Amino acid sequence: MVDSIIRLWAFDPQRHDGVVFAYLKGREQAVPDWFYDIVSIFGLERHHIVIVSEPMVFEQLEFAEPGSILKSGPADWYMPHLEKLPIKRVNHTPRNVYYGRTHLIQKGTLMGESYFADLLTGNGFEYVRPEEFDIHHQVSIIQNAERIVFAEGSSIYPIELTAKIRGKIFMIPRRANGVDIFTPHIFPRAEFHVLASRDSIFRMASRSGKKRPNSPTYTLRPIEIHNAMVDLGLVPRRKFDADAFEIAERRDATAYFGGLGNELEKQLAYVKKRRARLRRIPHI
Repeated sequence: MVDSIIRLWAFDPQRHDGVVFAYLKGREQAVPDWFYDIVSIFGLERHHIVIVSEPMVFEQLEFAEPGSILKSGPADWYMPHLEKLPIKRVNHTPRNVYYGRTHLIQKGTLMGESYFADLLTGNGFEYVRPEEFDIHHQVSIIQNAERIVFAEGSSIYPIELTAKIRGKIFMIPRRANGVDIFTPHIFPRAEFHVLASRDSIFRMASRSGKKRPNSPTYTLRPIEIHNAMVDLGLVPRRKFDADAFEIAERRDATAYFGGLGNELEKQLAYVKKRRARLRRIPHI
């Protein structure tokens, strides 16, 4: 979807019989309803959609220039198209939004995220699960909010259907290169802050023993995220509680690994060792 909707600006039902989408094997067998909801915003009805999952020949195909490119962001000429999208605005959404991942921890998050989630929800942020809302509601949440904090992931993707928003956006990264991926897409639309430096964030092996999108993330300097939240006014000015963070980190890791206790202990021991080594390095 992310790779496809950025070309739909060119669809013209007077010229085109439909739009071809490549469907990845191994995913859901049926096309979910939310897919049709999203493409309908660009004027596509169900009979316009051609799903290709096997080799197929077409007499004629047009390949539209993408309005936005991963790691490059939206083109200037693309923004006026987004401004015209018929998004149905939903009112009475939260002013302060937290898109956390603790409710889907098996799909990967920052171990210890629950510590920051407690700080944010205790200071007026509402924990939002965007997958519970249709696309119009999701876009409205982003457009209406004054402040959005999100754990790096797909929760912020509906911003691709907007040209400009008034609120500020803050990201808890899960990958060292997360800032390179998200900044070009968010910064042209909103004030954007990353709450950790890239050298403090790293991923480790998932439950399958390999680094995957659902792998657990750790931070070497959790105080860095805490202090950034304090300095930016997201949470009250209080001292970072290292003991409480490590309890939250273990709790999150236990929820992630389930019965894989050996891998859990190995990763936590490794992280603890790296933090201890970091504390011994003199600051210049």
